[in-house]
Amino acid sequence: MDDGKISTLFGNGLNAFVYTSSGYIPVDSVENGTGFWIKLSTDTGTTYLGIEGTERTTDTIRVSEGWNLIGSISDMVQSNNIVQIPDSNIVSDYFRFDVSYIQSNSIAPMNGYWVKVKSNGVLIFSSTEMTSAGRFQKVLSPINSVTNTNR
Repeated sequence: MDDGKISTLFGNGLNAFVYTSSGYIPVDSVENGTGFWIKLSTDTGTTYLGIEGTERTTDTIRVSEGWNLIGSISDMVQSNNIVQIPDSNIVSDYFRFDVSYIQSNSIAPMNGYWVKVKSNGVLIFSSTEMTSAGRFQKVLSPINSVTNTNR
């Protein structure tokens, strides 16, 4: 994404939260690689969101000791292909949320994943796939939709 402002990415009328060791904190923008929750301010039913920007085929994501909510790059990455620094730092599976937490062997674009690490470090994501124009547009499928029930 070229502009991490929540209002630019998703429009107005929602709140975003990132996870830190202190819990969830509200933010008005996010960085590439950071996982986040969004909450719409009004009940809109199901909304399909798309993000357009420069394709990101590699990224280094900082992680802190304990649980981390992370994002991804523009392409699917198998979890066993993610480089860990320090080595063997990950002490859990990767989990995504879809009504409940689900173990995942791959990290998909436009999704957030939980992972637990032993110590501060980085995760390096890499993909060799790139469009000829070097740009991407990912549109969420119905399984990756945002449904607001105003709870």
